[in-house]
Amino acid sequence: MKKIDAGSLTEAQETLLIPLWARAVSHRHGEPILPDPRAIELMDSIDYPFERFEQANVDAAGFCIRGRIIDRLVEQFLDAHPTGTVVEMGVGLDTRFDRLDNGTVSWLEVDLPEAMELRRQLIAETPRRRQECASVLETDWLDILDSFAPIQVLFVAEGVFYFLGSRQVQTLLQRLADRFPGSAVVFDCQSPLLLAYNNWRQPVRNAQMQWSVRRARDLEAWDPRFCLEQYIGFGDGDYYPLAIWKRLPLAQRLLRRLWPPSRHLFKICRLRLGAATEGRRISRPAGT
Repeated sequence: MKKIDAGSLTEAQETLLIPLWARAVSHRHGEPILPDPRAIELMDSIDYPFERFEQANVDAAGFCIRGRIIDRLVEQFLDAHPTGTVVEMGVGLDTRFDRLDNGTVSWLEVDLPEAMELRRQLIAETPRRRQECASVLETDWLDILDSFAPIQVLFVAEGVFYFLGSRQVQTLLQRLADRFPGSAVVFDCQSPLLLAYNNWRQPVRNAQMQWSVRRARDLEAWDPRFCLEQYIGFGDGDYYPLAIWKRLPLAQRLLRRLWPPSRHLFKICRLRLGAATEGRRISRPAGT
């Protein structure tokens, strides 16, 4: 079977292949962190030297743990709102819909033209799964989402905000709050220190990350409508069960044990984009 050429991707867009590779590697493991047989199928259909990620010692487990945690947050949303709408911004080659579809959710996947062109050759639209070619910084895709007449919306940005500037992230979140008040966004972020380290190790050299977050609660100062509802730091509780924790490199596990503030180096957040009440605010340790 002829493989699909990924040559139309820019170097920055090549980063979307890393989590796909990580999920495929994990699934081939006897006990996958994030079960995803579709990832193997997709990776085997693409003409690309995926071995470069292994040669660069990319942490496949870390990508899968991130995806696993975000899956769990999306599942929580779907448990509360089975007919809600999930929007994946910068979807890349993610297969979250395949993993979590409950039979009633509406799903919108948004990405840049080159990335979406590759995606559409591999993953088809369905009546409840729409794909839209657009930059998340544009507004046309918001009009399309508005046409769904969604009541409950969860936006997901996995590995996306890093490649935007701080002002761009703020403007995007405010735009979402304007158009879909009361919605929420789930996203991952890193401290400036970890971002600098990961840029140094980046296997795709011309894909440097920009945005970092020292304290996630500072995002609430961007807009009075923003409320940090959930904060999952590196190594936190049952989001990192022992069986999964052991799959991370020893150096990472030791760092978390010996230096507790390393919890804040990497975090996954759920930010409510609407008027917050005190009852909805979460309690969180200093430094969050």
